[in-house]
This record gives sequence, structure tokens and C-alpha cells, in this order.
Amino acid sequence: MNALISIISIILFIVLGIIIYNGLNGMDLKKKIIIFIFEIIVCLIFTMILFNISSLGIEYPNSQSREIALKILVTIFTPMNGIILLPNITRLINESQNGEIDKEECARKLKKTLIIFILLVIMEFVYLRNTQIGILNNYNMQN
Repeated sequence: MNALISIISIILFIVLGIIIYNGLNGMDLKKKIIIFIFEIIVCLIFTMILFNISSLGIEYPNSQSREIALKILVTIFTPMNGIILLPNITRLINESQNGEIDKEECARKLKKTLIIFILLVIMEFVYLRNTQIGILNNYNMQN
């Protein structure tokens, strides 16, 4: 099962990398790599914070089972969050640096991205919480 999760995660990260790379047309490779790493770190931090908030009130039988759930869910959800959010942000960075959009257009696109972000936070919070409860129920049924 861990191998399958790792493979899925690697595929998702590769897809995310391709999306970000293609979204940054016209930039040199060094800038693309810096932006890619920065965006991935931000997604990782966001996913970990959301996991920790969604796990409030959930009692794991031990810290090891919580760490396993954290690793699995963060490994899968970090690239998924990136695939949902980062193409818009990457495109916005590229368009603003190339002078293709003005400040008004940039503000409109930022508002759209913020709305998507808020919806994502709500849906993911519920999903992460329910997944953690499901993991615990399966664990308790086995013991």
C-alpha cells in the first residue's frame, strides 16, 4: 500500500512540475526552479497546517499512527493542492512579469484564486477530518 501511495504521489508531483514549468514561459530555468520550490514549500506548509487543524479533537491511539496518517495524507494532498491552486498563481506571476496584464486584471484574477483557495480549504478540511476518522475506525476494528 505504501508503494502505491508513493507512486501516486510521485506521479502527482511530476504533473505539478510540468504544469508549473509550462506556466512560466519566457523565464529562465533558475527562476522557474526557485518559483517551483517556493510554491511546493508553501503548498506543503498549507497542507500540514490544514491536517493539524482538522485533527483537533481526534484521539489517535499513539503518536506513530498519527504520524503515518500525516505522512500519507500530506504526501497525497500537497501535489493535489498544487495542481488546483498553483497553475493560476504561476500564470499570474508570468503574466504580470511579462506586462501582459494590468493591475486591475491582476486584482481580479487574485480574487478568483482566493475564492478557489477558500473553497479548497473548506472541502479539504472536511475530507481530511473524515479520512482521519475513517482511518481510526479501521484501526479500532482491527484491534
